[in-house]
Amino acid sequence: MKREVTVAVLLSAISAGWSAAVLAQAEKAVPLNSANQSGSAAPKKNRLLEEVVVTAQKREERLQDVPIAIQAFSREKMEALGIQTVQDIQLATPGFTVTNAAGFNITFLRGVGSDAFLPGVDSSVPFYLDSVPLLAGQGTSDALGRVERVEVLKGPQGTLFGRNATGGAISIVTPDPDQEFYGDLKLEGGNHDMYGGTGFINVPITDGIAFNASAFHSRRDQFLSNNSTGRLPPYLESKGQRIKVRFDLTDTLFLTVHASKQFITSNCALAFQNLKPAVIIGGDAAVDKDERFDRTVTLDGDAGCENENYMFGGTLEWDAEYFTSKLITSRQKVTAHRVDGPFDGTGVAIADAHGGRQGEFGSDNYIEQDTAELQFVSNENSPYAQYVDWAAGFFYLKSLGGFRPIVFNVAPNILNELLPSIGGAVTNPLNEILATLNLPPILGETGVQLANYGLMYSESFSVYAQPTFHLTDTLDLTTGVRYQNEVRELEGSRTSYLLDDGTEVELPLPQGAQEQLTPEQVSLRFALQWRPFDDDTQIYTSWARGWKNPTYNTVNLLGDLFGTMVALEAERVDTTELGIKTKLFDNALSLNGAIFYTEQKDPLVSNVSIPSGGVANFTNAGGARITGVDGDFLWVPLQESNPGLVVTGAFSYLDAFFTDFKNGRGYDDDTGLGFGNGGANLPPRDLSGNRIPRVPKFEYNLGVSQRIDFNIDHAVEVGADMSYSSGFFFLAQESELSKREELYLANARMSYFYQPWDFELTAFVNNIEDKLYVDNAFVTDFGSAVMANDNVRLYGLRAKVSF
Repeated sequence: MKREVTVAVLLSAISAGWSAAVLAQAEKAVPLNSANQSGSAAPKKNRLLEEVVVTAQKREERLQDVPIAIQAFSREKMEALGIQTVQDIQLATPGFTVTNAAGFNITFLRGVGSDAFLPGVDSSVPFYLDSVPLLAGQGTSDALGRVERVEVLKGPQGTLFGRNATGGAISIVTPDPDQEFYGDLKLEGGNHDMYGGTGFINVPITDGIAFNASAFHSRRDQFLSNNSTGRLPPYLESKGQRIKVRFDLTDTLFLTVHASKQFITSNCALAFQNLKPAVIIGGDAAVDKDERFDRTVTLDGDAGCENENYMFGGTLEWDAEYFTSKLITSRQKVTAHRVDGPFDGTGVAIADAHGGRQGEFGSDNYIEQDTAELQFVSNENSPYAQYVDWAAGFFYLKSLGGFRPIVFNVAPNILNELLPSIGGAVTNPLNEILATLNLPPILGETGVQLANYGLMYSESFSVYAQPTFHLTDTLDLTTGVRYQNEVRELEGSRTSYLLDDGTEVELPLPQGAQEQLTPEQVSLRFALQWRPFDDDTQIYTSWARGWKNPTYNTVNLLGDLFGTMVALEAERVDTTELGIKTKLFDNALSLNGAIFYTEQKDPLVSNVSIPSGGVANFTNAGGARITGVDGDFLWVPLQESNPGLVVTGAFSYLDAFFTDFKNGRGYDDDTGLGFGNGGANLPPRDLSGNRIPRVPKFEYNLGVSQRIDFNIDHAVEVGADMSYSSGFFFLAQESELSKREELYLANARMSYFYQPWDFELTAFVNNIEDKLYVDNAFVTDFGSAVMANDNVRLYGLRAKVSF
């Protein structure tokens, strides 16, 4: 179906809303949003109209007052829009994309991100939970659970949010315990045997102690089927629990401790269809391949993962006379209990990858992280508070993670095929090395199991300060700086193989210099903010610099045999922005927009290639450039006669391309042979001028919501939305074999509210047209494979009661 069908859905929703409103008038119900004659409280307004308070600058501020491009979603707004997961946020935030590779979320915001994954590569758009940076590890749960709000901060956020926030930051805030007893319970069910729920309760224990607890569980059937012998997870599941306890130690000293745990079972974007097997494995004739793109795969091996992550920590807050101070600590760990991936994506046993605790190696894929932040924020009693607000602090991080090991089951002779003679001089270099050590060859007629180890250690310390000077009643100047010193090193990198008797033998592969990385970085921000008319209108301009850490590949299957175990350079991002935030037509229209220009130096990119020495191989392009414009609006078109009708929208235009990528990597579309990366690959190609992967050029979303209050007890809210993406390439080489076409998605929902019980019942349908599209592309030495989207058409009921 075309775009007209999707637009028709929106028009139908508006029509349904107006029909209900007319019916309410005909039955002489009370006027919309007015109180009944008994003097009871007025019915609630449309949930999209709730004003969101944000903490983007470490203090609570109105969204309209912050000189940063932000899209923020309160709990009420997320429920009104049907936002349940991280992926749902991108549908309401054009320019923000979340895709997945081997269980790792790959995020881009305003064109800044990285398609590199695996431990040791940090996200360019980090997620924060209650001011704590979340691990970018494998299997991090996408479900949001019970949260208070989500803030999407666009552009470099290095001064206050630290390392790697080059594209922006996603701040998730959960409710703090307080001295009221309340809670809510939400249950849902639908097609594909989908069921789940979220529960939350807040309990005061004494006048100075309170706690809250939440839990969520979501489960539905597998959306893929396998034609071959391998297994897929029978269902997709995520579940978790969180508890927070607050102690009011004195009138000015407060301690909050928290703990959370999450578990996820999914395909991990590993259930690929190899639509074009490479010549090196015989092409179409030699393997069972998928003839067309659908939700049926042909895999000989298992595909999927099970992951668990937990976090605990605390916040000690002191409301001193002249400032507020917080000490925020945390410990996190993500463990992949099981990771299975048929690396070749075919129905033949060629190459499979396994991680997690399984097999004779006792393998383990994990990452753990400790953080501590001491922050100071000015208050109304601070010296010269009428002239300056400020935030300052110290931050410490230590992490360790990777594979110990990740295991590859390799078919007979496949390494012989992938490692031909190099320049006619060296044949089967691994076997030659083993022969000199009187060890048996591994590149022979039988398959072999290879185990690769590698952990990335990081320890960093930073100090930051960001004052805002009130130059006049209408003009503010923000200056921010952050200095960071870090140590990063690759630990325990090695490869072993398993003999017939089960003995593990370490391969004598060169491991390179592996020099310790000691980056020192200074992030900066300047913003000039002008309120020419009133507090509801601001024009701002800003310049910001952020950094992404240098790193190593953590998976080096062939070591430094081809000289590929080299450190990756730090990535630098500079962004200049001009924006406006305003409210027009007696506050009926809220409008935010910005134009921006970004320069990237040494952006990190990735591709998958065994002959170059690793598996997922990372490199630095020379540079990239992004010119863009984005914005969002919220409009109440009939503020007096129908204040329950709300129209929302947002858009993003990004001209994002590489200005210098002469050492381009990828695969030839005709032969399937790799180029770049050195080793046994063909020479690199110049990809300068190509678009940055996974970045649509144009995106927008439109939504409409109509709330009708029939009387003080009953209300209905009807909503529908659509999103559009112009499509993108998954690889920098812009191959048609790794492309997502333009995409329209539409969702709709209707909620009934019974106010005396604080009860709501919602009927919903997501992906109305059941669109099938490429959610990830995985191009390797074995061919071009794709992964289907998991957001199939899903419909059902959701019930919520609050108390």
